[in-house]
Amino acid sequence: MLTELNIRTSMKPPVKSPHLFLYLLIFFVFTSLYFWGCTERGRSNPFEPGETDEVISLTLLPESDKITLRWQLNRQVEDITGFRVYRSIGSPENLLGFQEVSQTTTQFTDFQVQPGQRYYYRVSVLGTNVESTPSNVESALIGNGKWWVLTTDDRNVKLLSYDLQHTLRDYRTEFLSENWATPTSGDSLFWFSTPTYLKSIVSLNRQNGRERFFYFDSLSKAEDLFFNVNERQLYVLDNVRKRLFVLFNNNLIGITKLDENRDYRRIKQSAASDAVWVMSDQAISRYEINAGVARLTADWPFDSGFTGRDIAVLGGNVYALSAGTTASQLLQIDNQNNTTPISLQGRYRRVTVIGPDAIFLAQEIDGSDDALVKMNAAGQEIFRKAEFGSIEAIGVNPSDQTIVVADVSRSIVSLHDPQGNRISESRNSAGTRILSEPLKLLLD
Repeated sequence: MLTELNIRTSMKPPVKSPHLFLYLLIFFVFTSLYFWGCTERGRSNPFEPGETDEVISLTLLPESDKITLRWQLNRQVEDITGFRVYRSIGSPENLLGFQEVSQTTTQFTDFQVQPGQRYYYRVSVLGTNVESTPSNVESALIGNGKWWVLTTDDRNVKLLSYDLQHTLRDYRTEFLSENWATPTSGDSLFWFSTPTYLKSIVSLNRQNGRERFFYFDSLSKAEDLFFNVNERQLYVLDNVRKRLFVLFNNNLIGITKLDENRDYRRIKQSAASDAVWVMSDQAISRYEINAGVARLTADWPFDSGFTGRDIAVLGGNVYALSAGTTASQLLQIDNQNNTTPISLQGRYRRVTVIGPDAIFLAQEIDGSDDALVKMNAAGQEIFRKAEFGSIEAIGVNPSDQTIVVADVSRSIVSLHDPQGNRISESRNSAGTRILSEPLKLLLD
């Protein structure tokens, strides 16, 4: 049976030409060489006139007193003689040649930086009397301090630069985390509660990212945790079993039974005393812990219709935030158990305190953005910034009084000046968010 091709060729025999095959072969060879040569030039030579593709990518690692630039080539480049670093201060305009470095290095550290300044950089590849198209422009705002951020959606613990735009460390956790007990100077472990597995807690080493899983049969679910740096003990609050567990060297050394009629939410310790503060829906309670066993020493029930929301500790003072549907109260308790209540209009849910007249709160506003509010000791507003989706954590940098806010619903951590004005946030130079659903903050 004949195919379609056979029918056509049988009806129209091919023209017999002894040179046709040779012409086609020569045409194919020269065409292939031409296009291959163009491709090869585009791949290996960024110095061609009119070349606009970026051949080099740049990243920054800023610290309080220096900025380290690191770069890598996007493709193989021949005949490199060095790299040129461009820099400008305060604006990406007018980037000028700042330093030339050897072709054998892929990084440069700029020590000529000052806190409070934003520096812009880009890098180009140098050849003999030629230069490539420069890299992407990257910038960094210099300041003292870095921020650890716990995220829930992508299960990461990240160390961000002062300006929150550069990732200095990035540890992905195996277990989804809800709350943490944060490390202090001299201690390197984060402790996490996890909803992934009951009867368990997780530790993460902030130096190397090593993660460990601990199982305790007597524990049901860790609602909150706190690490006692003086006693080297870990306190674990279990709201399901209504228990307070005390661990030392990863061993359970004490269990205290709590009021069965309360829902427990937060646990803190005052740095100026051995008192441990436990917040439930109904009250803020003070405990003394001895040999792993907690003893209730004082209890302050919240007003009718109010439930416990958050705790802040400053020296020997504790600030307990409770809220109803349209009003809130901030109860200050000192070392002598004296109380000072501050009545607030509106529903508040987070509190951070760094001084008597530096009280920061997150206010929930129905049908609108959350507000960051700063108040003094008398409850008078100093500023209000209603520009957040859902504030989950507030941090303050004592070195310059800048404020950091974790907005969980918008997946942004933002940096604000002491007046509350936004000056930077967790996006890279392309405007892309670098984390997802931030829950907790810790100044490093």
